[in-house]
Amino acid sequence: MNLVQEKTIELLKNCVIEGNADQAKKAAEDVLRTGSDPMIAFRDGLISAMSIVGEKMATGEMFVTQVMLSADAMKSAMEVLKPRIANRGFREIMRGTIVIGSAQGDIHDIGKNIVATMLEASGFEIHDMGTDVPATKFVDQAEAVKADIIASSALLSTTQTYQQELIEELKNRKVRNLYKVMVGGGIVTKEWADAIGADGYGKDAAEAVKIATMLVKDRQALGAPSVQ
Repeated sequence: MNLVQEKTIELLKNCVIEGNADQAKKAAEDVLRTGSDPMIAFRDGLISAMSIVGEKMATGEMFVTQVMLSADAMKSAMEVLKPRIANRGFREIMRGTIVIGSAQGDIHDIGKNIVATMLEASGFEIHDMGTDVPATKFVDQAEAVKADIIASSALLSTTQTYQQELIEELKNRKVRNLYKVMVGGGIVTKEWADAIGADGYGKDAAEAVKIATMLVKDRQALGAPSVQ
């Protein structure tokens, strides 16, 4: 990669961090025009940028509105790069596949949407099930898309019990070992996550990205387990 290509990718990275969607799209077009590898641009430009955004969010240097602008900029650039990557196997460079939704009975989705956006902007393939998602639908979708992680959000004490039901559903189908389960939401604590046997808990979007990354690495290190 020559100096011009390095500079275009660095510009792309900065545009995403700054949350400038128009400039990010233009920078992505310049990446292709200069002959840069779109997969490298995705990794060193977009993913690297969103990692920095996540860190800044965790330390309070960036707020939710700024993070969402960065995510929009990332998506604008991705629209340019993805067609070129798709021909070479887009899914191969994704960090992992996540099915996410609000637990049964829970219609709140603001926090869940922020987490889903951050996960997608950080390189995960996201299948958002929306709100009021029964345990059976979570598992059906995870099986359909061959997910790595199932993520359930709950804001109310009356709905967090369905996170436990999700894990029980996986056990009943004898596929608990096939998926990592993440839980979060306003009412959820690490103690609750541990008590129900979840694999991870994120108190906010930045932490959710870190936990999801760790869980996928752990799963890949063990290899894709077979149904017991």
